[in-house]
Amino acid sequence: MPLSRLPTTDPQVQNAVTQIADYVNRHPIYQHPWKAQFLAKADPWIIAQAIEHGGKVVTFEAPVAENSYRVKIPNVCKQFGIKTTTVYEMLRALGVTLA
Repeated sequence: MPLSRLPTTDPQVQNAVTQIADYVNRHPIYQHPWKAQFLAKADPWIIAQAIEHGGKVVTFEAPVAENSYRVKIPNVCKQFGIKTTTVYEMLRALGVTLA
């Protein structure tokens, strides 16, 4: 999702994004190119919305090992106590059937 489509004026959400960025930048294993790529996208803003408004993040990403140098949505969500689900799990929970 383009960052321009996310509401970014909520100061609490902005604060949560700052906390996420601090966590990612200070993480001892994440490497710079992956940090920059993660922080440049809408991912931190989506996670921040879930933190501040109580929600679950829907993603195609799978968590990676704790010693991975890549920054992934499920791992960051776990750090902040946010649950994640896959698109398929969300559709199943909503009772969507495709025929």
